[in-house]
Amino acid sequence: MNFEFMTIDTPLPPCMPFPRALTGFPVSSTAKVMYCRMLDAMLSKGQEDENGILFVCFPVTAIA
Repeated sequence: MNFEFMTIDTPLPPCMPFPRALTGFPVSSTAKVMYCRMLDAMLSKGQEDENGILFVCFPVTAIA
């Protein structure tokens, strides 16, 4: 399988991104919003691993 990951150079508009793939997902609206918040935090903080792949570090209390 070949995957494309977001990197620090991935261009995004100056708003909270909502991936189109989430529209058809059978999950709650709250789960979709939380995914968007985590994605936004990941892109804002720019934490990346040794391969340049972005990741998110969220405390459980911030998610709850």
